[in-house]
Amino acid sequence: MLSLKQQPFYIDILLIHQKGCGALKRALKSRKGYYFIIDALIGSTIIVISLILILNTNQVEQPVKSKYLLAEEFSSFIINNKIEDLNDPYISTLIQNGDITNTKNTIMEQITEFYYKGNISLATNLTRDIADSVVTGKNGFSYTIGNTTIYNRSVDRLNSSKLVVTSKKITYLLANATTMFGPEISEVKIWI
Repeated sequence: MLSLKQQPFYIDILLIHQKGCGALKRALKSRKGYYFIIDALIGSTIIVISLILILNTNQVEQPVKSKYLLAEEFSSFIINNKIEDLNDPYISTLIQNGDITNTKNTIMEQITEFYYKGNISLATNLTRDIADSVVTGKNGFSYTIGNTTIYNRSVDRLNSSKLVVTSKKITYLLANATTMFGPEISEVKIWI
């Protein structure tokens, strides 16, 4: 154990006593400066760490649960929305040209009608128009009826994708009260 004379604090007091009262004030001020410097360093470290954490949390990916729902949401969209509810230039052109005769049809019914009448190009263009506005471009997309691919975007990424989500629905076309085409299975694939 150090004796009182060997402790540094005791030596500081002796030096201050020898140099007078002005030295005491300077020594006390210099020690306060150390506390303020240490306090400022701790505070700035906390602020920097907080900013790093806040800025890195803004880069949140889409939750996995919603990725699984992409295909089902698209299927629900084309099943539940009617042609007359859409404000789209391409659809307006199809109506004016007489390619779409019943605007009360849902989007899926209209695509199916084009498919069964042999207008695959109209079915493809309508599906492309709807899919490109609803499904983001970073996701691959495919829509098939039976064994016929109506529209396919990003074929090369399907094999190397991390996640492929599908939704299958039964589709058919009632031509009139006695004639029905189908049923066929329509499939939406979205891959990430």
